[in-house]
Amino acid sequence: MLVATQSIAAGGKSQQAQFEQYLGDPNDSQVALSYAKILEADEAGVITKEAEECLDKWHLNHYFVPQELGGKLSRFDTMVEVLRPVFRRDFTLGLGYGVTSFIAAVNVWLSGNQEQKQHLADILLNNEKVSVVFHELNHGNDFIHNELKAIPTANGFRLSGKKQVINNIERARAFVLFAQTSEKAGSRSHSLFLIDKKDLSPESYRYLPRYKTLGVKGCQIAGIEFQDTFANQESLLGKAGSGVENALKAFQITRCILPAMSVGVADTALRTVLKFATKRKLYNRSVADIPHARWTLVNAFLDLLIIDCLSGSMTRALHVIPEQMSVYSALMKYFVPLTIEQMLNDLSIILGARFYLREGEFGIFQKLLRDYPVVSFGHAGTAICQATIIPQLKFLARKGWSKPLEKREHLREIYQFEGNLAPFQPEKLKLTNNGKDDILGSLRSLLANASYPITDELRSFIVFFNSQLDNLIEEVDLLERNTGNNLCEPKAFDLVEKYAIIFAAASCINTYLENPHHSEPFFQSGKWLNAALQRLAQKLSPNMVVESTELEEELLYQMCERLDNGYSFTLAGSPLAG
Repeated sequence: MLVATQSIAAGGKSQQAQFEQYLGDPNDSQVALSYAKILEADEAGVITKEAEECLDKWHLNHYFVPQELGGKLSRFDTMVEVLRPVFRRDFTLGLGYGVTSFIAAVNVWLSGNQEQKQHLADILLNNEKVSVVFHELNHGNDFIHNELKAIPTANGFRLSGKKQVINNIERARAFVLFAQTSEKAGSRSHSLFLIDKKDLSPESYRYLPRYKTLGVKGCQIAGIEFQDTFANQESLLGKAGSGVENALKAFQITRCILPAMSVGVADTALRTVLKFATKRKLYNRSVADIPHARWTLVNAFLDLLIIDCLSGSMTRALHVIPEQMSVYSALMKYFVPLTIEQMLNDLSIILGARFYLREGEFGIFQKLLRDYPVVSFGHAGTAICQATIIPQLKFLARKGWSKPLEKREHLREIYQFEGNLAPFQPEKLKLTNNGKDDILGSLRSLLANASYPITDELRSFIVFFNSQLDNLIEEVDLLERNTGNNLCEPKAFDLVEKYAIIFAAASCINTYLENPHHSEPFFQSGKWLNAALQRLAQKLSPNMVVESTELEEELLYQMCERLDNGYSFTLAGSPLAG
C-alpha cells in the first residue's frame, strides 16, 4: 500500500515547516486561516470557501492518497506532521476539509480492487470529498447491528434505510457505505461499498436535515435516506460479508491518525493560555507566577510531551508491527483524547471568565474546548476502545507482559525520529494481538540491556513501572478467576486505564533512549522525561509525594522560550508561523 521513503526529519518536518509558512500567522487577521476568520466562520456555522481553497492550492488531499496511486502518502508519521498545522488552527477545518475523506479512503486502500482504488484516488486528487457512511443513531458504535440494507440483486444491490450524523454527506462526491447484506446473524452479515453519487439515481435517495452541534459547527453533519436505491455490483468493496472485518482493520489506522493530528489542538490551547498567564497581572505578579497556575501549565506541557511520544511512535508502529495494532490503536484512541480533554478543562480554569469569550485575543480557546470532544465520541468512542482491549487482557497478561522482549532492534524504527521505515503492509493487520505486546515487553528488558545509559533516577522509574505491570498482571488474573465475562465488570475498564498509563510511560522511555544523538538540548537533558514519568507514576500512585518546584521553573522557562521564539511545544520544537 505505501512505499518506503525518507526519514521523518528530512521529510515530514520540512514539509510541515513549509506548510506552516504557507498558511501564515494565525494571529494575522488578513490570512485565510487566521483565528479571527475561523471564529467568524464558526459563528456562521460554516467552513469558509477561502480556507478550503487555501488547502486545495497546497494539494492537501494528496496526502490522503498513496504514492503508487499518484498521491503523497508514503508513511503515516509524515502525513500526521503535515496535517498538524491545520489542526492547530482549526479542528473543524481539519475534520471537515479532509480527515473525513481519509477515514473513508482507508477502507478502500485496504479492501478495494485496483480499479476502485484508482477511482477514489482520482476523486481526492481532484480536491473532491468522500464521506464515510457508517453511523445509525439507534445503534451508535454498535455497527454490527446496523439496519440499513443492501439487498443483493442479479446485477447489483438495492439500498434501503437511513444513516445519520454523517459529515459532508451532501457535498461529498462519493461515500463509503456500511450496510447489511445478509439476514443471517453474526459478523458476516454486513459489507462495505464505495459509491459514486454519479452512479445513483437522484430520485432514489434524499438528504436528511443538518444537525445543530455544540462544537465543529462548521462541519456539515446531516443524514441520508435510501429508497430502493440501486448500486451496481462494482461498488462492493472486497467480498460480501467482509464489512466488519475490513472496517475493524481500517479502524486500526484511523484510531492512530486522528488523535495524533489533534496534538496541534493541545499546542494551540497551551500557547493561548500561557500567553494570557504571562501577560495578566494579579496581586502584583503574573498569573504564571501563582503556584497553582504554574503547576497547571507545566502539567499541560508534560501531558503534551507524553502524547507526542505516543503519537509519533504509534504512527510508525503501523509500519513496523502492524500485527499488534488492534490493541495499540485502541489504546491510542482511548488515552490521547481523554488526556487532551482534561488538559483543556484544566487550562480553562487559568483563563477564568475569558474562557467563555467567543471573540478577541483568547477567543480561539473556547472553540477548541467545544470542538475537541468529537475525537472522544466520534468514529469509535472511548468506551468502545476500552471494550476492544478488555477481551485481550488475559492473553496479554500471560504472554506479552510476563517475559522480557528478547530482541528490540525493530523498536528503533518505531521510536527514532530519523530513519527509514519499511513499507506499510496492510495484509499483516490482525483482529487480535494473540497476546503479543512488544512495547511492554521492551520495558521488561531495559534493565538487563547494558547498551543504554540509564541514570539512577530513570532506573528507579523503570523499576516502578515494571512493578505496576506485575500488579496489573495479578489484577487481570484475579478478574478472570472471579468472573466468566469480564467485559461486564467495571473493574476491567480500570485495568485498561492502568495499562494505558504504563504503555505511555514505556513510549516516553523508549523515545528518549532510542534518540541519543538528537540535537535538541532540552530533549537530551532528560529532565522532561523524569518529569513526565513522575506525572504518569502519580496517576498510578496518587499518594506519591514529589518536591519539584525547581523542575517546574525549568519547564516553565522552556515553555516561555518556545512561546516567545515561535516554536511548538512538541518534543521536536518545530518552528511555527506565529
